[in-house]
Amino acid sequence: MKYCKKCKHIHNDGDQHCPDCKVQLVDVSDNNTPVYLLSASGFELERVKSALNDSGIPSDAVLKKDSSADAGMGCDFSEYDLLVPFQAYEKAYDVCVGIGAIKEENEKIL
Repeated sequence: MKYCKKCKHIHNDGDQHCPDCKVQLVDVSDNNTPVYLLSASGFELERVKSALNDSGIPSDAVLKKDSSADAGMGCDFSEYDLLVPFQAYEKAYDVCVGIGAIKEENEKIL
């Protein structure tokens, strides 16, 4: 697998450049490399982090560059990118599908 050092998204080995950042992709050489799982904010972010923690998956929330906290309201509506170690990505993805934080393709919403 390859990933983008800028946005941390993972890509197939056949891809050469990140379609979003246009940066050349590099091979994942360390299983602890942090990779992008999803973006979330507020309660949803805490819910996903809690589910990952309960499954033994470490995660790191990184503030998106175009997001800011609302200090006047006393709460944080900022959007964060949630990163997980590459070796835990598949398990983390499955956890997020299980709690409804990620919708798989062709999944019908009732």
